[in-house]
Amino acid sequence: MAVAVGGVTIAGLALFIVYLAANVTHDWTRRLWIGFAIIVVLEVAGVLGQSGGNVSVAIGVGLIAGIVTAGILWLLLRFDPTIVPAYVATAPILTMLHRAIQVGTSLAYMTAAAAIAATIAMTWLVTRYIRAPLGPSPAAAADPALAGGVASGPPDGE
Repeated sequence: MAVAVGGVTIAGLALFIVYLAANVTHDWTRRLWIGFAIIVVLEVAGVLGQSGGNVSVAIGVGLIAGIVTAGILWLLLRFDPTIVPAYVATAPILTMLHRAIQVGTSLAYMTAAAAIAATIAMTWLVTRYIRAPLGPSPAAAADPALAGGVASGPPDGE
C-alpha cells in the first residue's frame, strides 16, 4: 500500500512538472528549450541524489534520462494529462513484477500482486479525480454572480 500512496505523490509531482513546463512554454508553443531544460535539470538532480560517488556518470545518466523524459512529455503527455498517472505507475508495477520473478516464491508473488493491485487502484482513482471537472464550491454555487465566474465587486459609487 505504501507503494500505491507513493505513486499518488509521484503522480502529483509529475502533473505539477507537466503544468510548470506547459506554463513556461505557453502550452508548448514558445521557448521549448526552457521546458526541456527544466525537465533535464530535475532528472539530473534526481540521479545525483541517488548516485554513489561517480558524479560524471550520474550527470550523464541524468542528461540521457532528462532528454528522454522531456521527449516523452513533449510528444505524448502534453496532449492529455490524464495519462500521466498511468505513465508514472508503469515503472513501479514492472519493478514489483520483476522482483517477484527474481525471488520466485509464492509469498513474493502474493505480495507483488497485492502491491500491484493497490497501485492500479490508486492510479485509477487519481486519473478519475483529474478527469472530472471541478464544480463550484458550495458558497459559489449559492451566489449566482460567483457561479457564473464573475466576481461581484462593490457597487459603483462606493
